[in-house]
Amino acid sequence: MPVSFIAIPIAVMLIILTIHWIRGKKALEIFPDISGVQVLFREKGASGYANDSFITKSGGAQKVLEVVITSDELWIKGHPVFAGIGQMLNLLHKVDLQKVLVKDRKGKEVTITIQESKYNTTEVILILKKAKEFEAVINGFHDSLAK
Repeated sequence: MPVSFIAIPIAVMLIILTIHWIRGKKALEIFPDISGVQVLFREKGASGYANDSFITKSGGAQKVLEVVITSDELWIKGHPVFAGIGQMLNLLHKVDLQKVLVKDRKGKEVTITIQESKYNTTEVILILKKAKEFEAVINGFHDSLAK
C-alpha cells in the first residue's frame, strides 16, 4: 500500500481543519477576553439553533456552544474550529442584554429573541443545563431596568 494512500487524506483533513480554525478565530475577534468582564452566567457545552430558516434549524450546534451573560451583554460563541460554521448558522452573537428577551423555557430548552436591528429579530433556541438560571439572569436584568 503506497504511503500517499494514507498521507493525502490526512493532509486534506489538516487543511480543512486549519481553514476552519482560521475562520473561527477571525469570527471570535468580536469577543473580548472573558477575564476582563463581569460574568453573571456562563455555560460551556450548550446546544442550539437559530429559527431563521430550514438550514439554520437543521444545522444547529450540539454541545459546542459557550453561552455567557456579562453585566450588559449576551455572548453566544463556540470553539474556534466551529465558530466559522456557527457564524454561517447564525449562532455567533454578541448583543446588548436590552435587545434579548426570553420568549419561552421548557425544561432545558430556552427560546430567546434578539433584536438585531429596528426591523430584524432573530429567534435562537438554546439547550442549557442551567436553563432556569439563564432565564433568571436575563429577566433579572430587565427587571432592574424597569425600576
